[in-house]
Amino acid sequence: RAQHRACPRFSIQAQVRALCQLHAVRLLSSISRTMSILYGVDDLVNTALRHDTPEWRMQHACAPCLYVLEGEEPLKPALLATMDGNQSLKLVDDAYCAGITRYDPRTARTDMWLHPDDVNRFQNEVQDN
Repeated sequence: RAQHRACPRFSIQAQVRALCQLHAVRLLSSISRTMSILYGVDDLVNTALRHDTPEWRMQHACAPCLYVLEGEEPLKPALLATMDGNQSLKLVDDAYCAGITRYDPRTARTDMWLHPDDVNRFQNEVQDN
């Protein structure tokens, strides 16, 4: 930090890269370990606060986003959200981006994302209006 104060143009990330190179430590593995620690701490905190149940996020969604006043005309759409990682919007217009959705084998380490199999079981239940 002292170096960063002396020369703000020398970013903290650049310092970390230099230190990792000096000590022969791969930066990627350092970030991976750091993220593992952060996710572990988040899991412990969520368990202690009892925020680790499957329904917790749904029951405690953003209150201002879902608040409805009596007598107020409902908005159309009532809520705008992206539920597929924004992949479908990329395929709307072939002039913009032609092709197919790229396979992504990664799994989320948070309960904020649903597994594609959980979502795809409803794919044939959509009704045309």
